[in-house]
Amino acid sequence: MSLSLGKAGLRTLVALLDKQYGPAGVHLASVTVAGAVAPGTAFDPDDIAAPGNCITTYTATDRE
Repeated sequence: MSLSLGKAGLRTLVALLDKQYGPAGVHLASVTVAGAVAPGTAFDPDDIAAPGNCITTYTATDRE
Protein backbone atom coordinates (compact mmCIF):
# COMPACT_ATOMS: atom_id res chain seq x y z
CA MET A 1 0.00 0.00 0.00
CA SER A 2 1.38 3.40 -0.85
CA LEU A 3 1.76 6.12 1.75
CA SER A 4 -0.48 8.47 -0.23
CA LEU A 5 -3.42 6.07 -0.01
CA GLY A 6 -3.07 5.86 3.76
CA LYS A 7 -2.79 9.64 4.08
CA ALA A 8 -5.90 10.09 1.94
CA GLY A 9 -7.78 7.74 4.25
CA LEU A 10 -6.57 9.64 7.31
CA ARG A 11 -7.62 13.00 5.85
CA THR A 12 -11.04 11.57 4.96
CA LEU A 13 -11.51 10.16 8.47
CA VAL A 14 -10.56 13.49 10.06
CA ALA A 15 -12.94 15.38 7.74
CA LEU A 16 -15.81 13.03 8.59
CA LEU A 17 -15.14 13.25 12.33
CA ASP A 18 -14.94 17.05 12.10
CA LYS A 19 -18.27 17.13 10.29
CA GLN A 20 -19.83 14.81 12.89
CA TYR A 21 -18.49 16.51 16.02
CA GLY A 22 -18.01 20.08 14.78
CA PRO A 23 -21.52 21.17 15.79
CA ALA A 24 -20.68 20.13 19.37
CA GLY A 25 -17.67 22.46 19.32
CA VAL A 26 -15.02 19.79 18.68
CA HIS A 27 -12.48 20.78 16.00
CA LEU A 28 -10.47 18.05 14.29
CA ALA A 29 -7.67 18.57 11.82
CA SER A 30 -4.71 16.68 10.45
CA VAL A 31 -1.32 18.28 10.00
CA THR A 32 1.06 17.10 7.30
CA VAL A 33 4.76 17.72 7.84
CA ALA A 34 6.22 18.17 4.37
CA GLY A 35 9.70 16.84 5.00
CA ALA A 36 11.84 14.48 7.01
CA VAL A 37 11.43 14.87 10.77
CA ALA A 38 15.00 14.73 12.09
CA PRO A 39 17.17 16.66 14.53
CA GLY A 40 18.99 19.61 12.97
CA THR A 41 16.55 20.00 10.06
CA ALA A 42 13.73 22.45 9.43
CA PHE A 43 11.48 19.77 10.92
CA ASP A 44 13.44 19.17 14.12
CA PRO A 45 11.14 17.24 16.53
CA ASP A 46 12.00 19.60 19.39
CA ASP A 47 11.02 22.61 17.29
CA ILE A 48 7.79 21.03 16.08
CA ALA A 49 6.76 20.14 19.65
CA ALA A 50 7.81 23.46 21.19
CA PRO A 51 4.84 25.07 22.98
CA GLY A 52 4.91 28.22 20.86
CA ASN A 53 4.97 26.23 17.63
CA CYS A 54 2.05 24.06 18.74
CA ILE A 55 0.01 27.20 19.38
CA THR A 56 0.96 28.61 15.97
CA THR A 57 -0.03 25.35 14.26
CA TYR A 58 -3.34 25.21 16.13
CA THR A 59 -4.13 28.82 15.30
CA ALA A 60 -3.34 28.28 11.61
CA THR A 61 -5.54 25.17 11.36
CA ASP A 62 -8.30 26.85 13.33
CA ARG A 63 -8.54 29.49 10.59
CA GLU A 64 -8.86 26.97 7.72
